[in-house]
Amino acid sequence: MLAEGAYDILIGSAGLSNDLTVEGNSITVGSNVGIELQTYAVDGTIIKGNTITGSSASVVGIDIGTFTGGETPTIDDNAISGLSNGSGIATGSDAVIKNNTISSNKWGIKVTAGVPTVGSASGNTNTITSNTTGVLADGGTADPVIRKNSIQSNTYGVVAKASADPDVGTSSADGDNNISNNSTYCIWNRNRNGLPQVKAHGNYYGTCSGGTPSICWSGNVDTGTSLCSNPLGYRIPSVPVTEPIGFRLLGARPNPMSGSGLIYFSLDAGYAAVDVQVFDVTGRLVYDFGTLDVGPGEHHVHWDGRDKAGRSVMSGVYFVRVASEGQFQATTKVLVAR
Repeated sequence: MLAEGAYDILIGSAGLSNDLTVEGNSITVGSNVGIELQTYAVDGTIIKGNTITGSSASVVGIDIGTFTGGETPTIDDNAISGLSNGSGIATGSDAVIKNNTISSNKWGIKVTAGVPTVGSASGNTNTITSNTTGVLADGGTADPVIRKNSIQSNTYGVVAKASADPDVGTSSADGDNNISNNSTYCIWNRNRNGLPQVKAHGNYYGTCSGGTPSICWSGNVDTGTSLCSNPLGYRIPSVPVTEPIGFRLLGARPNPMSGSGLIYFSLDAGYAAVDVQVFDVTGRLVYDFGTLDVGPGEHHVHWDGRDKAGRSVMSGVYFVRVASEGQFQATTKVLVAR
């Protein structure tokens, strides 16, 4: 389905009944919105199993309006990518957002109001990767509950601004999110004067050194007790079910690197569980990023120039291997010059 009007699919026009299911569509978004839920009669609506692809001109993949009657639509198992100046999913209301694969957008999920559930404690994992911002909470009534998501390889993992109050894990309910390998900050509290504080207990932020994760957050963030291993298993999204196609290891930037750098790779299409590791010239494992969940688009990991014990590595040549078992493997050389 190609975009021609303001919306490819419009749900919630006056007089439309509840309990609709929009499933199995393939949408290429033009300069507007792929699927739009408006303010009428959408309680029980399910948007499931759709593939939505956008461009730099696209605004939103799935847009959930501002509801006042307690409606809670479910956004489940969609694949949304390519809206490089827009949002994969945008919501101004409560919603259940689960099992989606959201990649290569400006904002993976943008929340402007309401208390949407992003993922769930029962493990309905969203894979949110290679966006500029994985999850943005923007506004004084934007209070998403973020649980058991893979939020990896974005520039910013979770961002709060304009008095937003996202719940990324509390002292009584761990977040159990994997918020690792985001190149600038895993969590960024941009609220004025840092208030409210962002609570983000019980999440995995990357390999620990001496039981303590590397600090990757900025602003007034309470991370409580963090996890030292990934709480999530790898989930192959059911839409679309495709093998990885067109893998490319794009190298490190900067190279040589004096402190930290980014290692870039890309997939033209499909999905893969990718292992990224750093070795020295003797073949000794220096650092292991673990397994990353990736979809179509360009991806990166951030290496801070340290080994798995948290020590700065010596100047010299190192090799980064990116591999997916039975699918592909490639190695690139990185020069560390202190």
